[in-house]
Amino acid sequence: ALDKLIDQSQQTGKPFSLVFLDMDNFKVIVDTHGHLNGSQALREVAKTFQESLTEPAFGVTYGGDEFVLVLPDTGKEEALAYAGEIRARMKQTIYLASKGLEVHMSASFGIATYPDDAADRESLLALADEAMFRIKSRGKDAVGVTSPDI
Repeated sequence: ALDKLIDQSQQTGKPFSLVFLDMDNFKVIVDTHGHLNGSQALREVAKTFQESLTEPAFGVTYGGDEFVLVLPDTGKEEALAYAGEIRARMKQTIYLASKGLEVHMSASFGIATYPDDAADRESLLALADEAMFRIKSRGKDAVGVTSPDI
């Protein structure tokens, strides 16, 4: 899908952005509430993303508690605002309420934009991941970009 999006962006001249995110302190949730509740919490977080995105934007799981949001026709500043909105929605949501629990979750977000940051799928993913990792190393629960200018 990303290769197709790159081709489309080359033809239209419109950017797109990737938001790489990793749940903060997810191991604590699993250790406290168990693996089944941890999996349910991730499904609920994914629902938060789905409710926040409008087509043609979409999200995919990338690993255990990692996700990638794909934002077609979205530049870096718009992606930064989008990620900020999702981050705020996550902070307002109580997860696992249906299980009688009150779990609050946050994530660290990293953004990379085509073609500003990279021109291929692997580099875009790597740069978004690096931006997210910088946020993780600086205290978590924030949004980072590949460029220090924003």
